[in-house]
Amino acid sequence: MVKTAKEVVINVAKNDEGKVLMEASRLRDFNGLDGKIGMYSHVKLVPGEKVDFHIHIKEMELYYILSGKGIYDDNGEKMEVEAGAITFTASGEGHGLENTGDTMLEFMALEVKI
Repeated sequence: MVKTAKEVVINVAKNDEGKVLMEASRLRDFNGLDGKIGMYSHVKLVPGEKVDFHIHIKEMELYYILSGKGIYDDNGEKMEVEAGAITFTASGEGHGLENTGDTMLEFMALEVKI
């Protein structure tokens, strides 16, 4: 099965002034996944913006950094990430990511239900 670019749902988060903060392309909507994929998205995070720290319950999440750089919060341990880095958050654990660079931070995010 293939989805064309026109069929992919893109969610855009904006601030009160209408400035785009984050764009996420929803890529999970395929028949046959049986609810195992909570989220599969291509995320674009503008400089200075972040994905707030959050905890995963009954799911795990991976980020694959495509471009840019940022600070990844792995349960309170903060480390710099850049293109090629892969992060993993197990169920019951938490994470967050902030774009600390001066270019777009792009990453793939995959949530798997357990």
